[in-house]
Amino acid sequence: MENLFLVVEFAGERVAIPSHEVESVVRVENIVSVPGASPVIAGLFALRSRVLTLIDTQYLVTQESRTVNKGDFCVVTEIDGHPYGLIVDRVEDVVTVAQEDLMHIGFANGKWRAISNGMITHDDKLLLLLNSRSLVKVEIQTAA
Repeated sequence: MENLFLVVEFAGERVAIPSHEVESVVRVENIVSVPGASPVIAGLFALRSRVLTLIDTQYLVTQESRTVNKGDFCVVTEIDGHPYGLIVDRVEDVVTVAQEDLMHIGFANGKWRAISNGMITHDDKLLLLLNSRSLVKVEIQTAA
Protein backbone atom coordinates (compact mmCIF):
# COMPACT_ATOMS: atom_id res chain seq x y z
CA MET A 1 0.00 0.00 0.00
CA GLU A 2 1.25 3.50 -0.85
CA ASN A 3 0.53 6.80 0.86
CA LEU A 4 0.39 10.31 -0.59
CA PHE A 5 2.09 13.26 1.18
CA LEU A 6 2.65 16.96 0.60
CA VAL A 7 6.30 17.84 1.27
CA VAL A 8 6.88 21.32 2.70
CA GLU A 9 9.65 23.08 4.57
CA PHE A 10 9.48 25.14 7.75
CA ALA A 11 11.89 25.89 10.59
CA GLY A 12 14.71 24.52 8.42
CA GLU A 13 13.24 21.02 8.04
CA ARG A 14 11.50 19.13 5.26
CA VAL A 15 8.17 17.88 6.56
CA ALA A 16 5.59 15.49 5.08
CA ILE A 17 1.88 16.20 5.59
CA PRO A 18 -0.56 13.36 4.83
CA SER A 19 -2.57 14.37 1.76
CA HIS A 20 -5.91 13.63 3.43
CA GLU A 21 -5.12 16.45 5.89
CA VAL A 22 -4.48 19.00 3.11
CA GLU A 23 -7.44 20.90 1.75
CA SER A 24 -5.36 23.22 -0.44
CA VAL A 25 -2.17 25.24 -0.70
CA VAL A 26 -2.60 28.97 -1.15
CA ARG A 27 -0.62 32.16 -0.91
CA VAL A 28 -1.55 34.42 1.99
CA GLU A 29 -3.20 37.71 1.10
CA ASN A 30 -4.28 40.22 3.72
CA ILE A 31 -3.41 39.13 7.25
CA VAL A 32 -5.28 40.51 10.23
CA SER A 33 -3.34 40.48 13.51
CA VAL A 34 -4.95 39.24 16.70
CA PRO A 35 -3.83 41.44 19.63
CA GLY A 36 -3.13 39.47 22.78
CA ALA A 37 -3.11 36.10 21.00
CA SER A 38 -0.47 33.47 21.57
CA PRO A 39 2.62 33.97 19.37
CA VAL A 40 1.66 30.67 17.72
CA ILE A 41 -1.20 32.58 16.05
CA ALA A 42 0.27 34.52 13.13
CA GLY A 43 -3.10 36.17 12.47
CA LEU A 44 -6.34 35.61 10.62
CA PHE A 45 -6.82 35.27 6.89
CA ALA A 46 -10.03 35.30 4.83
CA LEU A 47 -10.23 32.60 2.18
CA ARG A 48 -13.32 31.74 0.13
CA SER A 49 -15.78 33.23 2.64
CA ARG A 50 -14.07 31.53 5.59
CA VAL A 51 -11.73 32.89 8.21
CA LEU A 52 -8.60 30.81 8.78
CA THR A 53 -6.47 30.97 11.90
CA LEU A 54 -2.88 31.17 10.68
CA ILE A 55 -0.47 29.00 12.66
CA ASP A 56 3.17 30.08 12.85
CA THR A 57 4.68 26.61 12.46
CA GLN A 58 8.20 27.97 12.94
CA TYR A 59 7.27 29.33 16.37
CA LEU A 60 6.05 25.91 17.47
CA VAL A 61 9.51 24.48 16.89
CA THR A 62 11.94 27.34 17.55
CA GLN A 63 9.96 29.65 19.88
CA GLU A 64 10.90 32.43 17.42
CA SER A 65 8.11 34.13 15.48
CA ARG A 66 8.48 34.53 11.77
CA THR A 67 7.19 37.52 9.88
CA VAL A 68 4.30 36.46 7.67
CA ASN A 69 4.11 38.41 4.43
CA LYS A 70 1.62 38.66 1.62
CA GLY A 71 2.46 35.87 -0.81
CA ASP A 72 3.80 33.40 1.78
CA PHE A 73 2.64 29.79 1.43
CA CYS A 74 -0.15 28.47 3.60
CA VAL A 75 -1.33 24.87 3.81
CA VAL A 76 -5.07 24.89 4.47
CA THR A 77 -6.34 22.14 6.73
CA GLU A 78 -9.38 21.47 8.87
CA ILE A 79 -8.95 20.31 12.44
CA ASP A 80 -11.97 19.40 14.55
CA GLY A 81 -14.23 21.31 12.14
CA HIS A 82 -12.20 24.53 12.21
CA PRO A 83 -10.15 25.85 9.27
CA TYR A 84 -6.46 26.58 9.83
CA GLY A 85 -3.65 27.84 7.67
CA LEU A 86 -0.22 26.40 8.39
CA ILE A 87 2.44 28.91 7.39
CA VAL A 88 5.33 27.18 5.61
CA ASP A 89 8.52 28.49 4.04
CA ARG A 90 8.39 26.36 0.92
CA VAL A 91 6.11 23.87 -0.81
CA GLU A 92 8.17 21.20 -2.52
CA ASP A 93 6.11 18.38 -4.03
CA VAL A 94 3.43 15.75 -3.62
CA VAL A 95 5.05 12.35 -3.18
CA THR A 96 3.97 8.74 -2.90
CA VAL A 97 5.57 6.71 -0.11
CA ALA A 98 5.37 2.95 0.29
CA GLN A 99 3.97 1.63 3.56
CA GLU A 100 7.33 0.12 4.52
CA ASP A 101 8.93 3.58 4.32
CA LEU A 102 6.71 4.94 7.12
CA MET A 103 8.46 4.91 10.48
CA HIS A 104 6.50 5.70 13.61
CA ILE A 105 9.52 6.24 15.80
CA GLY A 106 10.49 8.70 18.48
CA PHE A 107 13.44 11.06 18.25
CA ALA A 108 15.27 13.48 20.51
CA ASN A 109 14.12 16.99 19.58
CA GLY A 110 11.29 17.84 21.98
CA LYS A 111 9.32 20.40 19.95
CA TRP A 112 9.41 18.31 16.78
CA ARG A 113 8.29 15.31 18.83
CA ALA A 114 5.23 17.28 20.00
CA ILE A 115 4.00 17.89 16.45
CA SER A 116 5.05 14.78 14.55
CA ASN A 117 4.09 11.13 14.23
CA GLY A 118 7.54 9.91 13.22
CA MET A 119 9.35 9.95 9.92
CA ILE A 120 9.13 8.76 6.35
CA THR A 121 11.81 7.87 3.86
CA HIS A 122 11.66 9.48 0.43
CA ASP A 123 14.48 9.56 -2.12
CA ASP A 124 16.78 8.04 0.51
CA LYS A 125 16.19 11.00 2.84
CA LEU A 126 14.26 11.19 6.09
CA LEU A 127 11.33 13.59 6.40
CA LEU A 128 9.39 14.38 9.54
CA LEU A 129 5.78 13.22 9.42
CA LEU A 130 3.57 16.09 10.63
CA ASN A 131 0.61 15.46 12.92
CA SER A 132 -1.56 18.47 11.99
CA ARG A 133 -4.03 17.83 14.82
CA SER A 134 -1.22 18.24 17.35
CA LEU A 135 -0.63 21.82 16.15
CA VAL A 136 -3.90 22.91 17.71
CA LYS A 137 -3.15 21.06 20.96
CA VAL A 138 0.31 22.67 21.13
CA GLU A 139 -1.31 26.04 20.36
CA ILE A 140 -3.74 25.66 23.27
CA GLN A 141 -0.98 24.53 25.65
CA THR A 142 1.24 27.44 24.60
CA ALA A 143 -1.59 29.93 25.08
CA ALA A 144 -2.45 28.68 28.58
